[in-house]
Order: sequence, then structure tokens, then C-alpha cells
Amino acid sequence: VSTVLPSLIVVNIWREFPFAMIMMTAGLQTVPEQLLRAAKVDGANAWQRFWHVTFPHLRNVSTVTILLLAVANFNSFIIPWIMTGGGPSNASHIWITHIYELAFGRQRWGVASAYSVLLFIILMTLGYFYVRALSGNERKDGSA
Repeated sequence: VSTVLPSLIVVNIWREFPFAMIMMTAGLQTVPEQLLRAAKVDGANAWQRFWHVTFPHLRNVSTVTILLLAVANFNSFIIPWIMTGGGPSNASHIWITHIYELAFGRQRWGVASAYSVLLFIILMTLGYFYVRALSGNERKDGSA
């Protein structure tokens, strides 16, 4: 059993955790204090206040954070390549390193281009959902 991919996952979590926490902290600061106080007056315990007041306010921030991190991970080439170079027996051969290997290692430019176009389509789809999530936030806030 190879431990290459779990080690890459740990490194990516270590690298992206600060960004996610900053986003979540910013999201927590947008929760109206009046709603939390009103829920407390209504008899909600801490868990109920989190689940019914705080958590719904974090949904939009969570969506944006997940989409941004997904796009970043699809394009994450440096960490797997520097740590393993594709890994022992291609254990850490992810899509972006496969494109690199096809283009520059095997000189199969057409196949690498086809994979790149597919990656572009996936990233554009994620980008569409990102823009849609942002525009949904503006409509709910009434600012657009």
C-alpha cells in the first residue's frame, strides 16, 4: 500500500488550511449578533444557535471556499512534482502531472492538449458555479 497520495493530501491540507480558516472566520464575523441574541432569548442552546443561525450564514462562504480550493487543487502541479515526480510506480500521477509527462516527457502534444482542454472545461464549469454562487449572494443581500 502506497503512502504517497496520503502524504500529498496532508501537505495540501497544511497549505490550504489557513486560507479556509480565514474565509470561515470572515464568514463568522458576518453573522448578525442580534440573531444570536434573539435565538438565546428564545431558549436555544449553543448547539441550536450554531445549527440554526450560524451555520446557514456560513453556507455561502463555504461554497465559495470549496470552489476556490477545488480549482486550486486541479491546478496543483508543483507540490506533487517536487515531492515525488509522479511517485513510485506512478502512485502520485495526478491529472496535471500526467499532462506534463505526456507533453514534455513523451512528446505527445496532441493527447496532452486534449487532456488540457478537458481540464479547462472542468475548471470553467467550476468557475461558472463560483460566479453563480457569488451572484446568488449579491441577490440575497440586495446589493446587485
